[in-house]
Amino acid sequence: MTATAGNIPTRSEAQDLLAMLERMRAKLVMQRAEMARQLRDMSNLVDGIDRQLDDLAVSSEWLSAVARHPSTRLWA
Repeated sequence: MTATAGNIPTRSEAQDLLAMLERMRAKLVMQRAEMARQLRDMSNLVDGIDRQLDDLAVSSEWLSAVARHPSTRLWA
């Protein structure tokens, strides 16, 4: 509602609107907190996957070096 000279809420209506706004604000604050928690959880999951990818890259590099090393070719 836009407050204009012809459309000013009564005191009771204004109190009701303020209560409604406060409920809406509280709901949005709770939603934001939940989204922030989910974002932290997702960030932790991404970090874990990044660590696993790093481990795989190191293992791959090591295995490639072993496979290319002349002394390991004698056993094959």
